[in-house]
Amino acid sequence: MRSIAGPARPWLAGGFVLVAAAVTIGCGNKYRPVVNPVQPTGPAGTAAGGYAMVLTQPALRTAASATNPCPTPLAAPTAGNPSATTLYAQPSIATVIDFSGDSILAQAAAGYGPLTTAISPDTNEVYSLNCDGTISGIPLTSTLQANNISTTTLFAAPTTTTGGVTTLGAAYVESNLLVQNAAIYTVDKDRSPNSVGALNAGSPPALLQEIPVAPAVVALAGSPSSQRVYAISQGADGNNVTWGQCADPTSVTTNGQVDGIDTATNAVSSRIPVGTCPVFGLTSPDGLRTFILNRGSGTVSVINAQQDTLDTSFTSNSGQPGTIQVGAGPVYAAYYPATSLLVTANYDSGTITFISVPVDAFGNDAAGFGTVLKTVSVGSYPAALSILGDGSRVYVVLQGDPTNATASGAIAIVNATSFNLQNTIAVPGHPRVIASTYNNPEGKVYTVAPDSETLTILRTDTDTISAQLALPGCGVDVHTNYQYVGQSTIAGNAVTANTIVNMSNSPGSGAPTTPFVCTTTSQ
Repeated sequence: MRSIAGPARPWLAGGFVLVAAAVTIGCGNKYRPVVNPVQPTGPAGTAAGGYAMVLTQPALRTAASATNPCPTPLAAPTAGNPSATTLYAQPSIATVIDFSGDSILAQAAAGYGPLTTAISPDTNEVYSLNCDGTISGIPLTSTLQANNISTTTLFAAPTTTTGGVTTLGAAYVESNLLVQNAAIYTVDKDRSPNSVGALNAGSPPALLQEIPVAPAVVALAGSPSSQRVYAISQGADGNNVTWGQCADPTSVTTNGQVDGIDTATNAVSSRIPVGTCPVFGLTSPDGLRTFILNRGSGTVSVINAQQDTLDTSFTSNSGQPGTIQVGAGPVYAAYYPATSLLVTANYDSGTITFISVPVDAFGNDAAGFGTVLKTVSVGSYPAALSILGDGSRVYVVLQGDPTNATASGAIAIVNATSFNLQNTIAVPGHPRVIASTYNNPEGKVYTVAPDSETLTILRTDTDTISAQLALPGCGVDVHTNYQYVGQSTIAGNAVTANTIVNMSNSPGSGAPTTPFVCTTTSQ
């Protein structure tokens, strides 16, 4: 593993948004996008302390194939330049945006061709997986510059020599990652056998071990301090499902598998069968339960992470122990700790499902665990969602018809108590990612799309568009550090700023994607 480290990273506490875009930029220079604020009726914005990270790439190119989420290289790698500029001529840009004023604080060049991101549990670092086989560590600071960003080359195919001609191995694509307090785990989709890479959480990260797992590994799940992480595979020991096959979930009839990995030893501790075409998973912040979303089966598999087995203690509505039937095509979920609420985005049925998942003081399933409270119709192709920090509403990003270039997306707003659809707000492009942060009396909701150069920001006290920022590239990903900034009490439960998204969610192999990209000429 080759590492290029920047200097020590300062971190500024406070509220801001981190946006990554790609333009040609020198160290310390700042690109200043156009901000078109929309001034809604209502109280002045007062929330502070949260931030988001958005990744954009100019001249974003479509995936090379169903089995490769990255584009075909522009040129073959050479010994002097293994892959860094063969996919894109320009890097992405990390942009820090103030939360309260939606204004730019700093920018710096980051990795080439970012796929997806995750945030460290201490929120000091944002990690980006890039199509050139690298992982970028971006510190969160209002004085961010390019020399603050570290880059680590992860894995590459072996170099070969034939007839006196040496061919450098192309970089393997790492398609997802999970960040814990002391380690980073990555999905090594191109390696044979499929494996998970375990890295330390240093700056830059360094490879500790490769862990073989079931075939067609696509994602990871685990809380920042959980004793196990789970590698989610669409294949299983003994079957030949390959990465990309679940792009058409109806074509796969065999179940997937989840491999438990003990974080103390990085050894596989369990092999747990799940449904067909699992695409996403998350672990509750207390580390007690892990939820696996099976797009092909329309179910959620529940793992008791304490016992490292499928949780068969609750009454299943699917007839299959350890599973919960939801709407067709679940692809994303969010968890709200204060009320033990799990909400799934069901891509193929245009719905979201509310599920009660309480546990008792001993970590056992409490009464009502696994109960589906309501399935709500929200619109075309819900790709992701975010639960507002006060638990009042769920914001759902609707991709719109992914095969229709003229279709546009939207954000659906659902009341989390009455389960009523309250509003739908149109946004540019075909978005697949969304994030929110909240501090009473208001919060912000962010979304971007791969076929748009606009970051849309909603303010939640009025549920109207607060600003739309023009960016020099196509939207790739967006995250916030906290769902709830500061501390409050909701329904008698203390809510603190401890809910982050420490796992990534890249497109492909059943996870929502679209063939459309924005038509920027910045490349």
